[in-house]
Amino acid sequence: MPRILALDVGDARIGVAMSDPLGFSANPLETISREGGKAFELLAEIVKKHGVGTIVVGKPLLLDGTSGEQAAKVEAFSRGLESYLNEKTGSGVSIVHWDERLTTVEAERYVQGRGFKNKDRRAKLDQVSAAIILDAYLQSLSASPI
Repeated sequence: MPRILALDVGDARIGVAMSDPLGFSANPLETISREGGKAFELLAEIVKKHGVGTIVVGKPLLLDGTSGEQAAKVEAFSRGLESYLNEKTGSGVSIVHWDERLTTVEAERYVQGRGFKNKDRRAKLDQVSAAIILDAYLQSLSASPI
């Protein structure tokens, strides 16, 4: 079964989480810096190494459910990533956008008080946000009728 990757895309960093091989649980994986323009390359390596079939990208909708400036940036990132993956890996990975409203608040609650230094805390926060996005997506799949 192809694995599912989730991304919490920010201006500076990308939080990455991955499903277990059976697609039951979401686990924080790493945080990728967007500096240096290597993010697509690093994500392609993860896709190839882990046999990823779907990438769930958190879409930062406004509280009223509409798309704002940040959502447009994420959509542009997703289009670029999909094009890069098709060109470089020929993998045919599907990209799904998922509502990520309030995931950062939930991730902050999780990370708070766990003793991370500030830089480590930010990186962990991005990973946990991606895992929360992925967990919600996985739950929606298990709620679907077979």
